[in-house]
Amino acid sequence: MLNLILDYPFKYHDEKYFYLYKHMSFQDYYLKSIEESTLYFSSPSNFNDPFDSYFSLAEQPSKYFHNKILKNLGFTGSPAKRILYRKKSQKLLDQSFVEGSFFEERFKRIGVICLNHNPLNILMWSHYANYHKGFLIELRFPKNKELLNLIDFLPFPIIYSNDFPKGNIENFDDKQLYKMLYTKSMDWSYESEFRILGNGFESINDVNRKFNYPIEWLTSVILGCNSSKEDNEKIHTIIRNIEKNRGHKIGVFEARKSSSNYKLIVPKHPRLENI
Repeated sequence: MLNLILDYPFKYHDEKYFYLYKHMSFQDYYLKSIEESTLYFSSPSNFNDPFDSYFSLAEQPSKYFHNKILKNLGFTGSPAKRILYRKKSQKLLDQSFVEGSFFEERFKRIGVICLNHNPLNILMWSHYANYHKGFLIELRFPKNKELLNLIDFLPFPIIYSNDFPKGNIENFDDKQLYKMLYTKSMDWSYESEFRILGNGFESINDVNRKFNYPIEWLTSVILGCNSSKEDNEKIHTIIRNIEKNRGHKIGVFEARKSSSNYKLIVPKHPRLENI
């Protein structure tokens, strides 16, 4: 699976690192996340796309699967009633897939951190950075395979498709689960999304969903072209404190509207200036 990262056609990279991004608004929650160098593992149940983290059955479960369910429920009826209940069981199973309730309990234990590789996309700033009034953080990850293997939580690229991934409910395992979580509709392909997955949380509100990343990951903050001077000063203050107290230098830049076309520019940024 590591090859999904190593073979990815990164646009923003240098000799040692590839760079991923996250758009944010000037809410206290996000400002604190920079101060503490934290990201949050969200539950798939809270995603804004009802098609996200979904799969279709490669084949219908066998009668043995349904009989096992009936046995676990303590059913002792006649063969005729068993057939009837199998049909009801299949109907309920199909309904649970459509409504998403089949994965509800499992999703309470899963966490997803969403990053992207399209930092200057105008729509991304509009949707996730409060209409360009917010900001963008830039995180770096090593390109070296050995160093990547040392990272507990790796970002993997989303696979965009017109079709749901196929799954087998009788042998559902983590491999199928990851396939679900790393596949999205082609409509979202402009995001060039990457995801970091976590598992084993006790609930949607588990305090352990807050992930402390190494401060060395954070390389720069880009302020939105419509951000206010007051908000910008909040970022500058946070970064000055990080540099003073944690000894890590972080660049702060300002996005601007191009004067000739529909694009954003970030003057003097080492990776985003001449895009």
